[in-house]
Order: sequence, then structure tokens, then C-alpha cells
Amino acid sequence: MEVGHIKMSQKEAKRVTIIDEVLKGKTDQKQGAKSLNMSVRQIRRVVKRVKEEGIEGHCHRSRGRKSPRQISSDIKSRIIQVYKAKYADFGPTFAQEKLVEREHIQISRESLRKLLIKEGLWIERSKKNRPVHVWRQRRSSEGELVQVDGSHHRWLEDRLEQEFCLMAYIDDATSKVYGRFYEYEGVYPGLDSFRRFINEYGCPHSIYIDRHSTYKTTRKASIEEDLKGESVLTQFEHVMQELEVQVIHARSPQAKGRVERLFKTLQDRLVKEMRLAEIDSIPNANLFLEEFLETYNQRFTVHPKIKAPVWHPMPAHCDLTWTFSKRYFRTILKDYTIQWQNKLFLLENPSLALKGQRVEIRVSIDGLLRFSTKNKVITVKSIQKAPKQTKMISMAESKRRLDHSLQSHTKSKKSWMDGFYFGDAQKQIHSAQPVLTN
Repeated sequence: MEVGHIKMSQKEAKRVTIIDEVLKGKTDQKQGAKSLNMSVRQIRRVVKRVKEEGIEGHCHRSRGRKSPRQISSDIKSRIIQVYKAKYADFGPTFAQEKLVEREHIQISRESLRKLLIKEGLWIERSKKNRPVHVWRQRRSSEGELVQVDGSHHRWLEDRLEQEFCLMAYIDDATSKVYGRFYEYEGVYPGLDSFRRFINEYGCPHSIYIDRHSTYKTTRKASIEEDLKGESVLTQFEHVMQELEVQVIHARSPQAKGRVERLFKTLQDRLVKEMRLAEIDSIPNANLFLEEFLETYNQRFTVHPKIKAPVWHPMPAHCDLTWTFSKRYFRTILKDYTIQWQNKLFLLENPSLALKGQRVEIRVSIDGLLRFSTKNKVITVKSIQKAPKQTKMISMAESKRRLDHSLQSHTKSKKSWMDGFYFGDAQKQIHSAQPVLTN
């Protein structure tokens, strides 16, 4: 309350006129109470207070008093000190959780946010430049669509010098998350993470993924593929085709916004949680990630429109070891050998029917090899390449070759000498190096 002025609300200002009429006897207390929507007992108390205190009696008694729930200046100073020391790059929501969990300081998220803004440690959302994106409705059932992506980041900050990759899976209907750390994003990390994912949940109906070279090739179809009407597939797409999982390729990062926003959250929360837990290696990070995602999913998973999930088991014809493998194709040569990656493999049970047939070579994640034709698996053994055979020639053929070589040398020497002559303007040299032929 300022000197010479009285602050009132609109409700209190309305009371002044009616209470004044009651005091002057222009209206009775019953009628005044009805006009102010008060009880007769309540208006009596107000009239009594106005008689004793004057116009100030209309104001609320709590005005100007400090709230008993107000945070003391000492606690505010401690919060700011702890925030600067440990949680300087934490957002208000995450920082509030850690203050309660680790520092045992009770404060609401909004109170902390206002305190940080006042101290200049946080920027209001309205003052940030935020991108505009069009909202897309979630899929109806769990397992209908899963967004997949990899994120290279300094997940362990300075505790591990190298960047490494988090392969993350997020269900579109529920936002349930699965993830695992690998040294890089490639075929084997992609296959291994997907194998672990379906072991836990099952096969999704479709996956939404970017156009990384692991998942989408730019190679043109070969003549053989064109004739057979086959599309050009990556190793990852071959596996998805065998698992009967539809692959949808995104054309922009914004298209798979759910998994992109997940990485933004994890690069904030997960990095700081691992910092507090002093995680310093990829194996330990994977163990920590399992516990972290269990808590994360309990908190952030949403309920789908349709409760029944649509995960389907791995098809009966699929084998876990050989489905998740790389595929290469070669042809059985006339001597019943197969050449692949500078190695030679010999068929152990050759037959005329196998000669010239196309062979599929599968390399599992564990490094095992399997050779198979269209009809069956074949057994092979690795052998060394046979040395090149030298052709034996007779003495007469050897003498003929020597004579031919000498004649050729004589002709080339004469031609080389004839090449020297002087022009009127400059010296021109035509050289022809002698060639010895066999």
C-alpha cells in the first residue's frame, strides 16, 4: 500500500458504494448482502470493519503480506550456487528433478524457471527462435510404425575422446524407446540393434528411416537385375524384406521428427545422467542405458488409441543367425570352385548340376559363412589358389624367338638413328626406344 493511495480490486471498489449506502441507512444490510452476493453475517463484519478503519477496511487483510510458502533468500542463494556449480547446462525441468533427487531441495519447476530467468541463467521460450512444423497424427497401434535413426555424438563428453553412435528406435504410437550404443552407424550395428529390438518387442509392421547409405543405395540396377525385375536393395533392406517389414525412407529430417526430437532430449538428459554416474566406456554406457530407458519409458510413454499391439513374430522360415547377415552372390566355376574376396573355395560334393549355378554367400554378424544355391546349402572348404602354369617350349621354338628378337632390335636401332636431322629453324629429335620382344 502506497502513502496517500489505496489499491483496490474491482470487486472491492464495488463494495465501497453499497457499504456506504448501508452505513448512511439508504439501504438495509439484507438488501446490501444480496447486491454483493454475500451473507448478512458477512456484510455485518465488513460494515463493522469500515466503521473502525475507514475506507481501508474494504481491502483484503492479506494484501502486502509475504506468503508463508515463499522461498527464503538463503534457499534461493543456495539453489543458484548449486545450479551454477553442477547443473549449469540443465533446463529448468531436468534441474528441478535433480535438485529434489540429489540435493534434497524442494522447489517447483515453475518457481525454479522464474528464478533462473530472473538471474539471467535461462531464456524464456517466447524469446527463442523456434522452428515451425506441421503436426502429424500418431499411428493408432503399438508396433504399426517404428522410427529408426543413429546419432553420432560425444555421449561421454571428455571422458572418452571419440564420438560414437546411438542407434535408437521409437514407436510412433506410444513413444516407447529402445536404444544401444555402437562405435559407428553401419550395416552390422544396424542389423545387430534390430535383432536385439525384435527379441524384446517383435517385428514392427513398418520402419521409418533416413537415406543413409546403409539403408538406401544409389547404385543403378544391373542388366541381370533389370531382366528379372528386381529392385536394388541394400544389405539392410534384404534383411527387412526377409522379415516382412516394410521400409519407408524419409526425404528430410523433419519427416522423422519424433526420433530427431528424441535425440535432442537424450543429448541433454542422457549425457548429463552419465556424467553424474561417471560412465567412461561404451560397454558401461550400454548397461546404464538399459536402466535409463526403463525409467524413461515409464515416465514418457503415452497410451495408444488402440490398446492391442500389432507386433508380429519373426517369420517361421527365418533363422536368427542367417537372416541377420550380409549377402553376396557368385557363380560356381568350371573347376567347381568359388572365388570371393581374394579367397578360393572348393565344393566338397561337386556334381554336373552345380556347375555354373549362382551361389549366395551369407556372412553372419558373428563372422560365420554359409554357401547355398537356389535349392540347398552346399559344403565348401577354403583352398589356396593354384599357381599359374608356365608353358614349355622346344629348343627350335626358343631359337626362332631369339632370332626374331635380334632382328627387331636391329630394325629399331636403324630407325632410331635415322630420326636425327636438323631443320632450318630448330633441331627436331624423333626417338623410338628399342623394344625387346619375347
